[in-house]
Amino acid sequence: MKHHFRFHGRRSEGSAWEIMDEEWHHILKVLRLQVSDRIELSDGLGWVAQASLTELSKHKGAFSVLSEKFSPKPPNENQLTLGLGVLKPQGIDEVLPGLVELGVARLILIPFLGMDRARISEKLIERWSRQIVSASKQAKAAWFPELIIAESFDAFLDSASEFPVRYLLDPDGEAFALGVADQPILAVVGSEGGWHESEVKKFEDSGFRKLRLKSNILRATTAVLASAAILRQGLREG
Repeated sequence: MKHHFRFHGRRSEGSAWEIMDEEWHHILKVLRLQVSDRIELSDGLGWVAQASLTELSKHKGAFSVLSEKFSPKPPNENQLTLGLGVLKPQGIDEVLPGLVELGVARLILIPFLGMDRARISEKLIERWSRQIVSASKQAKAAWFPELIIAESFDAFLDSASEFPVRYLLDPDGEAFALGVADQPILAVVGSEGGWHESEVKKFEDSGFRKLRLKSNILRATTAVLASAAILRQGLREG
């Protein structure tokens, strides 16, 4: 099957599609696509369309939708949610593409004790959102992962109760075997310095089971990706 580049689009109720403005630069200036070239469009909400470019101008163009398909969102029991102590911005830049490729459904960034508030800003959130879109297109994901910023550590714990399976990745945890999960999973990984002992206790009091990966000492970014890969493998297909 011939590879077709995928772009972020918006689908209206009448099945009409538009390509996001920022994508036209990539189509015209970077890839230099031509009239009649085939492309794919995804709205990140399950819809994917096959289209053909029909007109091109200096800054924009037109296209014709040839077909479209809707993929239902995977059921909750097939989803992995990852909670992450807020890494330095470059650390989040490093892990985001891999988390998208591994099929993480949502990423929740968790403030922690003594965190530098400069680690989260509107500008950074916009940057990470763009990275999620870019990685989702590359990975051909019909549904884009959610990026959630927890208001506080305690607010995150309050919301965690909706997940029946909760893991805290911890070097002092148990390296137990993981079976096939038939319930949604929430797994939490700390930032570069790990969690404060008071935070670890709060996790345990909130029903998180401490899980240790069989490995040498891991950097936070490695632990995030390794955890996502291992836990996703245990989820049912669907």
